[in-house]
Amino acid sequence: MKKINILICVFILLLIAGGAFAEDLSGKWLADVTSAETQCEDLGWDPVGNYTIEIFKGEKSIIIVPQRPHVRYVGKFLTDMPNKAHLRATYMKDGGYLTEVVDITFENGQSATGKTLWQWSDGVFACGGSYSFVLKRQ
Repeated sequence: MKKINILICVFILLLIAGGAFAEDLSGKWLADVTSAETQCEDLGWDPVGNYTIEIFKGEKSIIIVPQRPHVRYVGKFLTDMPNKAHLRATYMKDGGYLTEVVDITFENGQSATGKTLWQWSDGVFACGGSYSFVLKRQ
């Protein structure tokens, strides 16, 4: 009986320490894109600025919906680092497809930082860039 109690205690400690990020992240957030680099001078896309986004958090999944039609960033929380999320979105832009790969680190339930690598291609030409951002819960 003593072994079972110890195993239960260890299991509970492991759940608390290494389980999914416990903060409720769902809701509206302000995304402040602080810096951007691009190799697509002709694309005319500069993501620097403030945006309102909505986050939907599942147990291990995350969806971010910006205020742009037909765009959804879908991803999951990393198993070994439950406060970090990895997301992806692909959508049409300027006659081609823009793919974004996003990494976010949630500091707590109120703030986060992240970086996005992106690539645009129309099937003939391709270029890309990156941008960094800070998230604050509204």
